[in-house]
Amino acid sequence: MASGGTLRFAPAAPQHVPALAALHADAPDPWAATQLQAELDKPECRAFVVFQDGAPAGFACFCLLGDTAELETMAVARALRGQGLGAALLRRALADLRRQGAARCLLEVRCSNVPAKALYRRLGFEPLALRRGLFSAPREDGETMQLVFDSAPAPEKGGGEQREEKEKKAALSGSGECPRRHGAGGESERC
Repeated sequence: MASGGTLRFAPAAPQHVPALAALHADAPDPWAATQLQAELDKPECRAFVVFQDGAPAGFACFCLLGDTAELETMAVARALRGQGLGAALLRRALADLRRQGAARCLLEVRCSNVPAKALYRRLGFEPLALRRGLFSAPREDGETMQLVFDSAPAPEKGGGEQREEKEKKAALSGSGECPRRHGAGGESERC
């Protein structure tokens, strides 16, 4: 986990929006504060924030419809990437979504975002399909991935400090940006 500092996890709230938009600003296709606020206003939105020493250090935004959650976007502060914050945030969020009735979680990730894809696989996500031209800014193929909760261990169970230390060593060291739906068709190939 992150070296130094106290971590706290909480649902995103309107007062967090400016800080979350600043965290997301260096993503390939960043969301403005107005987009984040509009997302938070939706009843199906589930957004989670990790705080380090009282300041937002990362967030993940999901849509929960029925028994399916979808990761819409995620960001970790550039200076804190590679320290396990993204993994810790996703474990907490996935456990909470599971408690809220999600049976599975979907996401879309840029094919070039190898660190994020590795993180998702460690959390139990499996690749489903390649979606050609899914992302813009820059234009790129995306991979759809899925985690079925009944076939994977609960994201927060077991391993504790050993798991966190492994994730710290192997966590996101790349962009820290995760998928957002852009709405293109897909084929059944893989990245």
